[in-house]
Amino acid sequence: MFGKGLNAGYDSPSFQTYNRNIVEVGFLQILMKIGILGFLIYLWIILSAVYKALSNSQNQFIKCLGILLASYIIMLFIENQVAYNLLNIIVWIVIGMCHSDKLRRLNDKEIRSLLLYDKLT
Repeated sequence: MFGKGLNAGYDSPSFQTYNRNIVEVGFLQILMKIGILGFLIYLWIILSAVYKALSNSQNQFIKCLGILLASYIIMLFIENQVAYNLLNIIVWIVIGMCHSDKLRRLNDKEIRSLLLYDKLT
């Protein structure tokens, strides 16, 4: 229900080890570390960012980031490892951008100006 914590592992006779800390499938690793409740909260944070990005955004950039997050969720069920790496840091930055009301209210021209010239017109 609540997982085994950050140092959780499992026994694997196939890999001849008694404590594997990383599971190759992302959602299984999340379940092992923080449990069902933690997984539901994790999924809710990401799905709410996807919903806000795809339904409440005024620009294509944030909508594309929402699609990126949706593909990340699909990859969690296939092979994505949850670890301290660049992919997961970027995912959390994208989640923050999708939750940002200011970024979602900008139109395409303002986003282009912000990304290219670092200022709003």
